[in-house]
Amino acid sequence: MLFEDEVTIQLTPTLCRQWGFSGEQPLAGYWTGTHQKVHGFGALNVVTGRLHHRFAPRLTTVYFQRFSQQLLRAYPRLLVVLILDGAPWHRSARLVEFIATHPRLGLCFLTPYSPDLNPVEPVWKWLRREVTHNHYFAQLVYLGKALTGFFQRRRSQGSLRQLRQWCHNVC
Repeated sequence: MLFEDEVTIQLTPTLCRQWGFSGEQPLAGYWTGTHQKVHGFGALNVVTGRLHHRFAPRLTTVYFQRFSQQLLRAYPRLLVVLILDGAPWHRSARLVEFIATHPRLGLCFLTPYSPDLNPVEPVWKWLRREVTHNHYFAQLVYLGKALTGFFQRRRSQGSLRQLRQWCHNVC
């Protein structure tokens, strides 16, 4: 069983509280005048703590299908059940056709307006805290590298153990 969710991260830094020297204003970059962003699909296996991700230029049914195919390849012999929210790309007619051709893929929907029931949500908060809060990226490619680094660090045994323990406590 995998909980799936999406995230959108803009190039403009997100500001939050931080420590600084008395009388000095900490700097975190500035608004670049652009609305460039990265979208990501993520899924968390609540049994193993394994985190899957895929970046996309937009959040659409096509990109969600590609992410679903990635998950099917990651679990070649298992039934893959995705727990989803009610986003439009999760409910499109095109996705219904896709599900009909992939019998190992099952979809379950969370109740509306219940992001607190999705264990991937705290992962996005963790990502923002570690990667984007108070960090300035001059170009989208640098933001993409920082996001990739975040997910690579989550593959370490310590992170997997931490995610697995957190999943068992929450779920």
